[in-house]
This record gives sequence, C-alpha cells and structure tokens, in this order.
Amino acid sequence: MASRFQEASLVTSPSYPNAVVWSSENLIAVAAGHLVIILNPALPGGPRGLITIPSAEPYQIGLVRSQDLLIGGLLPSSLKRERHPCVRSLSWSDIGMSPNHGCLLAVCTAEGRVKLYRPPYSDFCAEWIEIVDVSDMLYEKLSSTNFGESNHPSTSLSKDQVDQHDNEEDERIILLKARKRRRTSGDQIKMHEKSYTDQASCSKQDSHTVHNVLEIEAYEQPSNAKYCHSLPKAPKQFSQETSPETYVSREALLSSLSVAWSSLLRFSSEGSSCENMLRFSLLAIGSKSGSVSIWKVHAPECYHIERGNVSPNVELAAIIQPHSSWVSTMSWGIFGCDSSIPQVVLATGSCDGSVKI
Repeated sequence: MASRFQEASLVTSPSYPNAVVWSSENLIAVAAGHLVIILNPALPGGPRGLITIPSAEPYQIGLVRSQDLLIGGLLPSSLKRERHPCVRSLSWSDIGMSPNHGCLLAVCTAEGRVKLYRPPYSDFCAEWIEIVDVSDMLYEKLSSTNFGESNHPSTSLSKDQVDQHDNEEDERIILLKARKRRRTSGDQIKMHEKSYTDQASCSKQDSHTVHNVLEIEAYEQPSNAKYCHSLPKAPKQFSQETSPETYVSREALLSSLSVAWSSLLRFSSEGSSCENMLRFSLLAIGSKSGSVSIWKVHAPECYHIERGNVSPNVELAAIIQPHSSWVSTMSWGIFGCDSSIPQVVLATGSCDGSVKI
C-alpha cells in the first residue's frame, strides 16, 4: 500500500518554529540551518530553489570599554552563540509582489538580519536573488536619528566633540527641512494612532479599556520614483564610547526575530482607473526590544522577466512599541468591509506571554 506521505531530504533539520511556510503560488520554503530550500510539493524530490545565508558583519553602534563586557546586559552580546548563519523565521508575501507575478520571501536570520528574495527568472538557476536588505535600511534610518536618543553623548566627551556633534545634527536637520519643502508629492504613508474606549469588558476593573488603532493613509507616488530607495547615502558612524545600557538598547532595536507579510492592499485615488491603483504590502518585523517596524513594499507596476536588476520600492512606514520584550510571532488580518479603503490589523505576541492587536 502506497504511503500517504511524501518525503523530502534536507541538509539539516529545521531548528526554529517558523521554519516551514507555504506560499500562495504553491511553493514550500524550509529553513535548514544556513540554507532555505524551496520545494515544489508536486515534485518533492525534483528541482529545488536555494537561498544561501552568508555571514553578516555587526553594525557599528558604538564602543564600550573592555571591563564592561561582563556586565549583565552585555554578556549575551559578547558571547558568540551561533557558529554559522542560521535562519530563524520565514514569511511569504502575497502573490503578485515579485516582478514575475510570483511571491517574495522574507528571511530573518538568527543574527537578526532580514532580507527579501525573489525567484530566479531562468529555469536553469536554483539560487534565489536577494533584492533588498531591510536590516541595512533600518540601520541607516535609526543611525540618522541617533536611535531616537537625545543629542547629548552618554559619556564624558570634550567640548569640541560635543560642538562638532551638534553642528552635524543642525546641518542634518536643515537638509531634512529643505528636502521636505521640495517634496510636494511623493509615495508615502501617514500612520498615527487613535485611541477608543471599549466599555464592554468582562470585569469592572477593566470597564474602560483603551485600544490603539494605527491608521494608514496612502498617497500615490510619481512614476520616476517607483524603484528607488529614499535613504541617506552615508549613515552616521558611532565610533564614540557609549554606555553598556545604550549599546544593549541599540543592539536590541536592530536584532530582528520575526517577520510577517500582509495581504496585497489596493488603494484607488479619486478619478483614477483600476489600472492605476496603488498596490503594496506591509512587512512587519519584530525585534528584541519589543518594537515592530512596519515597511511598505510596492508591487511592480508591470510584470516582466527581462529586467532582473530592478528592486522594489521599500520604505519605512512606522515603528511601534507594542511590547517590552522579544516579539516572537506576528500575524496580519483584514479589518473592515470597505474594499475601496482596505484596513488591516496586526496581532503581535511576545515571549513574556502578552498578545497585542
């Protein structure tokens, strides 16, 4: 009697919970150590796609004294846990996000890096193509804003160093203001939180529960900016001495743990036809700091298999702080019935047992 199960041999066994994911175009991605194997369930023993995860250099987020390396917060960072790169989490996008109308694959490694991959166009190529390094974009964004910290250095510096640091900040602010005035129209998302009170609670103590709702407003972008990244070219180099607490906080912001794609969202502006609808997906990335960065990834305007070096337009939409500890799992859902203005909700789970929507 034939077995109901089909087997596929792997190089190594999966070691994380989100190691096997199924795409809407009927492909299975399996994280096996430093490899991601793309299987066709119709032919599990047939040709396979492959993603090889390279080693990543640590980001320059500051310098700490050698005697501070054994302090509680820095001890996990100073001990090397992974000898080789390893995949921690995978997530497929909705169909239609790849230039060939396929799916994109978001890969989160144990080193905390997140990259996007697309399938190869050639049938004779097994290696999937890296198109965006989201972690590099997040590092450049956070470093340009000093990781949300105050402009005053955390350690004792000379007056000349402080004055030079302030002058660089003033020049950056002036450039950002000038750039903002020149930008009259662009592809952007406005995200803000609204609070409403739910009075239908089970207990009297929680009779007034405040919920935070993240609203997203989409605006159409010019055609000449479809495939470019709006990022600073030279991120700030953090070569000054920092406190152990500051170093741990910055490292936690950059250490990604989980990834989750939303469905393909479609927005139509006034007077526009169905062919000119704005289409994009939201990519949520959870970190060790408890924050979640939400990225807007545009779908291709047209599908092709000729221009292989074109990357999608990816931009940071918002950074929210739903938890105070590791964000270990996330999931998107559809909220509301109005198809002209789609609304989505994001459920996040933390390692401390809390769940936020």
